[in-house]
Amino acid sequence: MKKSLLFCLLVFVLSIIGCVDEAADEAGTGTLKVTVNTPEVIWGYPNGTLTYTGASNYRWLYSEVGGDGLVDNLPFGYYPEATWCDTTSTKNIAGKEGTLDNHVYLFSAIEQKSDNNPVLRNGESETNNGVITISGITPGTYYVLAFYDYASGGNETNIFNRYDRYALYAETADALTGNSTPYYDKAGTITIAEDQTVEITLDINEHWVLGKPKADNRDMTTPNDATTATIEYEMGRYYLNDGELIPTP
Repeated sequence: MKKSLLFCLLVFVLSIIGCVDEAADEAGTGTLKVTVNTPEVIWGYPNGTLTYTGASNYRWLYSEVGGDGLVDNLPFGYYPEATWCDTTSTKNIAGKEGTLDNHVYLFSAIEQKSDNNPVLRNGESETNNGVITISGITPGTYYVLAFYDYASGGNETNIFNRYDRYALYAETADALTGNSTPYYDKAGTITIAEDQTVEITLDINEHWVLGKPKADNRDMTTPNDATTATIEYEMGRYYLNDGELIPTP
């Protein structure tokens, strides 16, 4: 009986010590709670079925960001990757879906090329319109990105890839919806203080899509001209810039 009592007391003491150590690790840090809303029309898409019940001939991989696989529809000088397209395509298209989850990344700085920005903290959710909580954040000022992981790619520390739909946190005056914008140069910062919890909402638009196509500087007015390009622009995981047209189907 005494041995059992001593054992129980030991377990109790150790559990308290563990809780104290955990609290110490979190002491002086802050928490961010982000409600991420992805349109129901794209939640769970593409899931390998290549079906979509929306607009006629809808393009999930727009030509503006690298092509929807329909080579004949692309401007001269663009080089689309082998990716998904709508079911009306006669092309042989292949691609890989992403996690099909919502993700949140925190950055200390932001550039137009998204993979130039080291991810400081992250969180994810398999549930749409839910809250993604990131705790243990060092007090400071951060840019916040939410994205729906539509297409696979990226790397282990940053899976935000071309064709993913996204929203950046912005001050209300610079936002297109609530506190959300696709324009990296309109992105605002949040400040997280010690022992503070900040709550925000980011609304992803189905047309706020990451990426830029590869292009060169040949004369675009003469598509059959074989003039050799002097400059080739290698694009990729680029945010939209203020003033650029948002892709449309």
